[in-house]
Amino acid sequence: MDIKDTLIKNKPREKAGARSASRFDYQEDLMIMDSESTPQKVSFYQIKGKQNKAHWTLGELLKSPKSTKGDVLLSIIGKLYDCKIKAEKNTESMNFVSNIGFKVGDKYFNSLDKKEVCVIELNDIDKKKINEKLNLEHPSEDICEYEDITFLKVTELNLNDSPTYTKGKIADFLNDSYPKTKHNIPLIYQHLFNEVKRKSNYNKDVISYDDLVKCKAIGKSTFQNMLDICGASKDFDSAWKNIEAILSNEGVKYSRIKKYKNAWDKVEIERMEPNNSILTSIIKNIKELITHYVDNDLLDNDTLLECVSKILSSYNQEPINQTIYDEIFIEALTLSELYD
Repeated sequence: MDIKDTLIKNKPREKAGARSASRFDYQEDLMIMDSESTPQKVSFYQIKGKQNKAHWTLGELLKSPKSTKGDVLLSIIGKLYDCKIKAEKNTESMNFVSNIGFKVGDKYFNSLDKKEVCVIELNDIDKKKINEKLNLEHPSEDICEYEDITFLKVTELNLNDSPTYTKGKIADFLNDSYPKTKHNIPLIYQHLFNEVKRKSNYNKDVISYDDLVKCKAIGKSTFQNMLDICGASKDFDSAWKNIEAILSNEGVKYSRIKKYKNAWDKVEIERMEPNNSILTSIIKNIKELITHYVDNDLLDNDTLLECVSKILSSYNQEPINQTIYDEIFIEALTLSELYD
């Protein structure tokens, strides 16, 4: 069965993450696919923070907790293997991630010094315990092919201050990807956090793979679009200097250029506002129009302002219904998108 069909056929075990999201900033079940459009492999991550400093033991990983109704639930290891069952032969890896290390294996293994332990590295006694537990929790399954793809991982993410750590990682990523661009890290973080929160809180049933991607997932294209909306990839200062020079050479009067500069500064600020759905829609429409004109070579012989005029002429045929942004703002926004 195609992995897309498999993921839709096998529903999540529960929707507790959506009902009690305030508890899950550091407690999630995640699924990472190798492709947004044509996935072939999937990796599963169970992320669980631990308040006390006691290291995880194999006994804890194999313990079957009870629900508030008294029902026996799957163990941590059992839940991971349950994901493998549902993904069938498409499982790349199964991972349990925590802020605390793991005390597994014998005294010569030194697991507490490791940031990652693969189950296949454990001694025969521990592997036997795991296998027995999996057979007990999944009696109808032929337990196989899991030891070399099951990992216990330690993350540096602090349980009590995860935003600071996450912002640091975002800053590192953006500085490496766009070294010449200024970044408003707190606002970009908030934008990303809100999107993750919104999708993790979605608790309606999905009936197709497209619904799954749209409502519950964040793909590479979605992530890049969020960065684009925030202007994360744009060096606004350098871009404006070049645009200003072009406008001057085209004979645009100083007063008009000054209006564009004021609007340009507002564009930079507005793009940093998390969850600005109106601006997002305007940018999306303008991007699509620019792509159409460029792909069909319809701007090759035009000046910069003539390009803006053509794009906005099409945009204004079906503009986004809003009263927040004036014409000069939309023109400056179009300039910024054209310059890309």
